[in-house]
Amino acid sequence: MKVVRISAGEFGSNCWLVFDEISKEAVIIDPSPTIDRIKEAIDLREVKIKYILLTHGHFDHMTSCDTLRELTGAPLAVHKDDARCLVNSEYNAYRRFMAGDLVFRPAEILLDDSDELSFGNLTVKVIHTPGHTAGSVCYIIGDSIFTGDTLFDGSIGRTDLPGSDMLSMVSSLNKLKNINENYKMYTGHGSNTTLEKQKEYNVYLKNVRRQ
Repeated sequence: MKVVRISAGEFGSNCWLVFDEISKEAVIIDPSPTIDRIKEAIDLREVKIKYILLTHGHFDHMTSCDTLRELTGAPLAVHKDDARCLVNSEYNAYRRFMAGDLVFRPAEILLDDSDELSFGNLTVKVIHTPGHTAGSVCYIIGDSIFTGDTLFDGSIGRTDLPGSDMLSMVSSLNKLKNINENYKMYTGHGSNTTLEKQKEYNVYLKNVRRQ
C-alpha cells in the first residue's frame, strides 16, 4: 500500500492518493487540488481510480470531485448524512466563506458506519465520526487512518458550522480514543501523525472521557 499526498488545494486541504502497489487500483480521498494536479499524480504512478472518497461534505475537500469523476469514471462516495452538502451551498459552507453558490452532482455511493469498500487487495473501513459535519467519517485502510477534519495533529475540526455539533464530536473522539491500533494518521489539514501520539499529546483527545 502506498499513500501519496497530492499538493494541497487553494484552501490548504489535504488530498490523498492511496493505491495497491500490485494491482495499481487506487482511491482518491478529498479531491481538493485542481484536476491538473490530481491527473499528474495519477498518471505518474499509472494507477486506476476505483473510488473517490469524501471525509465530509465541505467544499474545500471536494473542489474537483465532478471533473475527477469525468476524468476517471470512478464513483463518488460520501456518508449519507452529508449527501446534501453536494447540492447545497449552505451545508457545504461555500456560501458562508465565499458568499456565493457552488454545488456538485449527487454522490453515486452513500456510506454508513462500518461499511467497507475494496480496491486491489485493500479494504476501506468507514467509521462515522460526526461533529465537524453530520456525515463526517474516518477511513481505515491498512495501517492508516484518514481523519478528514475530525481529528488533526494537536487539534480537532471546528463545530460552529451548519451541521456541526459539539456533543457529537465528543462521542466521535471517544470512538477514536477506543481504537487500540496505532494507525498512521493522515488528516484533512496539516501534518501527518499517529493515533497513539494524538492520544498522548492532543488535549482534545487526551482529555475526552472514555465511554
